[in-house]
Amino acid sequence: MRFLNFTAVDTGKIDSNGKPIIEYTQHGEGLSGKEKEAATRWLLQEITMPMIPGKIKVDCLGVGGTALLNDGRVINPTDEKQTRSLRIYNYLQDKMRHDPCTNVRVFDVMKKLKALNPGDTYLEAYEGHYQRNGDKFLDYYHILHELAKKFSFDHVMEIGCRTGISICQLLSALKDNGREMPKTIDLFDVFNDGFISPMLVKINVNHIAGGGISQEIKFHMGDSKKTVPEFKPDYKMSWILVDGSHDRKDAMADLLNVEPLVADGGIICFDDISPEPECNLYPVWQEFKKGREDKYYWLESMNAKGFALAICR
Repeated sequence: MRFLNFTAVDTGKIDSNGKPIIEYTQHGEGLSGKEKEAATRWLLQEITMPMIPGKIKVDCLGVGGTALLNDGRVINPTDEKQTRSLRIYNYLQDKMRHDPCTNVRVFDVMKKLKALNPGDTYLEAYEGHYQRNGDKFLDYYHILHELAKKFSFDHVMEIGCRTGISICQLLSALKDNGREMPKTIDLFDVFNDGFISPMLVKINVNHIAGGGISQEIKFHMGDSKKTVPEFKPDYKMSWILVDGSHDRKDAMADLLNVEPLVADGGIICFDDISPEPECNLYPVWQEFKKGREDKYYWLESMNAKGFALAICR
C-alpha cells in the first residue's frame, strides 16, 4: 500500500498579514523521498490550501495515482481537467462574498459601457441592487473577475447576451489579468427589443477588450429552445451563462440543452435565482440539481438577483 496521509489544522492563530496559521502533519508508506516531496507539493497547491481553514485528510496513492479526500471525493493529480474543476470549486468558496476592489472593477466596466450607450438603463438598475445590499452585494460579474485571476476560458457561450455586458466583464477581467482571450465566443439571443443587436455587442466588446476580439464572436439569433439544440460545435464550453427567458419551462430547457456542451472543468452559470419578483428561478435550479449531485460541484448566492454555479467534475 503506497499512500500519503496529510492533515492540515487551523491553529486559530493569525499571522501578520491577517491569514490563519496552519500546521501540517503527514505520514506516508511505500513512497520514495522524491515521491513524497512531489505528492506533498501537489496536495499543498491543488487541494489543501484552498480548503483552509479546517482540517482535512488526504490519502495519496503515490505520484500519478489518486488522492482520496476525507469527504470521499477521489482526485487524480495527473488528470488536469479534474484538477481544474476542484481547483475552481475550492478557489471560489472563498470568493462568494463581496470584495470592494472587485466591485470597483465591475462598475468601471459598466460605466464605460454606459458612456457608450447612454440609453441603456442597466447601470442604474445594477446600482439599485448595490445600494440595497451594500457590502454584501455579490453578482456573477464579480465572480468572473475573481476567476480571471487564476483561470482562462477557451470556449465561452451565453444565452441572453443582451448588450454584451457580461461578456465584456469576462473579457475585461481576462485582459486585466494578462490572460489569453477565448478561442470561441458563441452568443445566443432573440435580439428583438429594438435596442440590442449583434452590432451593438460588437461595438461594446471592442470598446472594452480591443484587438478586434469581436471578430471571434458567433451570434445565434432566435429562440434558444431551437437555436441551442441546433448548435453542434466540435468543442466543449469552459464557461456557459444561462440568462435567457425567465419562464421556468424555458429556463429548464436552456439548462438541459447546454448540459451536453459543458467541458470537464467547465462552468454552467445560472442567473436570477433569488426570490425577487423579476428573478425567482431557484425552483428551476433545484430541479436541475436532482440526480446530478455528483456530476458537478455546486455553489449558490441569493444576494441581489442571485446566481448559481455548476462546475463539471
